[in-house]
Amino acid sequence: MWWVSTFPWNTISVLLIALIISLVVSVLNKRFVDTEKVVAWTEEIKKWQEEYRKATERGDKKALAKLKRKEKWIKEISSSIFYQQIKMLLISFAVVVAPLFLLRGFYGRTPMVTLPMPFPALDRHWRLIFIRKLDFYGWWFLCSLAFGVITTRAFRRR
Repeated sequence: MWWVSTFPWNTISVLLIALIISLVVSVLNKRFVDTEKVVAWTEEIKKWQEEYRKATERGDKKALAKLKRKEKWIKEISSSIFYQQIKMLLISFAVVVAPLFLLRGFYGRTPMVTLPMPFPALDRHWRLIFIRKLDFYGWWFLCSLAFGVITTRAFRRR
């Protein structure tokens, strides 16, 4: 399979692998994270915060006392939202980073893609440089970013 590491197959294979991994991450997130519940909880928290802010501005002690009784529930659902977000992060991290480390040795640092115009980047000394060729890491990042946005939006609509 040496031909997979030569141009244009290396570019196409990384593109396809990034697409597959983005689909897997979206499916796993859809499966293990209840996004409808997270959205509902977030709306409830925003509503409570807005009511609390208005009651504080008015100096309404009765409304503040009522809102304070609900504060424990708000903190509980906030921690539940945080747990859901951490779960998404860990799933995504595990599914994306493992193939990245497995494939970096296979593809190495050889250029995979030539960009039509210079792209700003930082070198290892944190200086701004402009690059036209992307190696495995740059191409992987670009593909993962693009497919991640597309698959996340596609699965969110369903």
